[in-house]
Amino acid sequence: MAITQIRREQLLAVRYDFLKWLEEEHKGRTNSIMARDMKRWGNDREVRFIVHQLRVEGHPIGSYSKGYYYATTEWEIEDTMEFVLASHRREAYEGLKKSKLLL
Repeated sequence: MAITQIRREQLLAVRYDFLKWLEEEHKGRTNSIMARDMKRWGNDREVRFIVHQLRVEGHPIGSYSKGYYYATTEWEIEDTMEFVLASHRREAYEGLKKSKLLL
């Protein structure tokens, strides 16, 4: 089921709270968390929406098979960039590329 426009606006309104929480609680790949364990932010699709928006804005949100995390190294960002490029998420790839320059 698609995310409604009203729900998208609600998710966009909390994205920076999500980012701060991820940076404080899940910094680095070893502290990753699965989307299904982030119910406070929404369902899996809604969490993916928030993550995508933050990546497009240039924030270093990493991911791999064990979940999402706030990336702290160039390697973590590059690894995630490979994943999003393979998944045809060009906007997220470009945003991650920007975040790599900020490290």
